Amino acid sequence: MDGLTTDRGGSPTGRWDMTALLGFVGVPLLGVAGVIAWAISVRDRLPDPIARHFNAAGEADGFGGMTGVLVITIVVTLPMVLLMGLLGSWRRNPRILRRTLGPVSTTFAGLMCGFVADTLVPQLDLMSAEGAVLGSSWSLVGAGAGLAIGAIVSWALKEAKAPQAEHAPDPSLPRGPRSEPVRTETSTGMKILAAAWIVGTVASLLLSPALFLILGLSFFYIVQTYSVRLRVDDDAVRFRALIGESIPLETITAARPARYDWGDSGGIGIRGVDYPRSRGKRIAVASRSGEALDIDTTGTKWTFVVPDGTAESLAGDINARLDRLHG
Repeated sequence: MDGLTTDRGGSPTGRWDMTALLGFVGVPLLGVAGVIAWAISVRDRLPDPIARHFNAAGEADGFGGMTGVLVITIVVTLPMVLLMGLLGSWRRNPRILRRTLGPVSTTFAGLMCGFVADTLVPQLDLMSAEGAVLGSSWSLVGAGAGLAIGAIVSWALKEAKAPQAEHAPDPSLPRGPRSEPVRTETSTGMKILAAAWIVGTVASLLLSPALFLILGLSFFYIVQTYSVRLRVDDDAVRFRALIGESIPLETITAARPARYDWGDSGGIGIRGVDYPRSRGKRIAVASRSGEALDIDTTGTKWTFVVPDGTAESLAGDINARLDRLHG
């Protein structure tokens, strides 16, 4: 992959990515509208009142009108679709962030559409909602379809290439020989959390299929930087977590050793961090707190947590390559 950093000076193709708007916002809203239209069309086939609440075993224990189900669906789904969908469509966000945020919109909308179907389909053509049992198959299908759509749209995302850097890095920054690829693993605490999350997710299947889906889909954000690989090549700096990007060497203006503290920066994962003074706004790719490598480009500024003792050599390798690139 190349040309993947963001041009903060503005994209020649506009502020919004139209492919992302269609996939992350338009398709989920269309899906929700379609499910609501379907629910209204089968109103005459449903008992009155319908079962609207179910216990842990999936058995109906709360009843009311269908309008309440549809209103809750809209009120819960619409803000999530708009928030995550628009964040995933805004070109000022680096593509790697848009790829992790946008699919939340489609997946959540699919889950909610499936939940409406799981609530209503078992009650079709019943005289009374007493004894109705909540389904789960449509929620699985909806979430799966939403995730697939989100993944396809994420794969198709493109953005303008950042402009080339005009000068070599400041002479005071480190220089050095070629560096070896590095790999950073998350902390022991996060490994324990990931294991506990898996146990909790499996256990939740006994309580609620919907809760199982939510916890299972959220697991991506727990482990997205479980292991991060970083490599300096002649044409780019490449990193790979669960997803990855390449930073073209010609767009890099400087590289320097740094530190990352999750307590100061909002956690681990792939996230935006607003540092005071010269470090400024950055995209952090962090498996844990510790030694880090700052890479400045003509577009996005990056911070990568790296193994202890490697930041200086990585920065020196990048800056030396930039010296040769600029003659």
